[in-house]
Amino acid sequence: MNRHIEKYFDDLEAFNGYLVVADDLMDWLDEEPAPYILDIREAKDFHGGHIPGSEHVEWLDVRRLIQDHLLPKDRHIVVVCYIGVSSAEIAVILRMSGYDAFSLQDGIHGTWSHKHYPLVESLTSEENK
Repeated sequence: MNRHIEKYFDDLEAFNGYLVVADDLMDWLDEEPAPYILDIREAKDFHGGHIPGSEHVEWLDVRRLIQDHLLPKDRHIVVVCYIGVSSAEIAVILRMSGYDAFSLQDGIHGTWSHKHYPLVESLTSEENK
């Protein structure tokens, strides 16, 4: 196995405190205040189906959100990506920046999709024409 891949799997335990499982996220969606869900997938995939209430932000734009203090400090922030790798990295960066951030374990293609939890589609500006 590639040494970088081995290092990733060795460090995976460090992310455990920053992960939220799909079942818990479903419960959190009913709480007040609901978590701020930050979907960092590509726009076309976000518009094809995302967790209700999600905000779409390209993962490279997260830095600007942190610098401009545009993320809530009084709510859980749940970062969502495809399979949970990029979102775990962003959750760590957000934690280091003082946010109560989590990554959806296994991403949107994991348990969330397998349990058929709700997804909403949105039209892009091109589709609105």
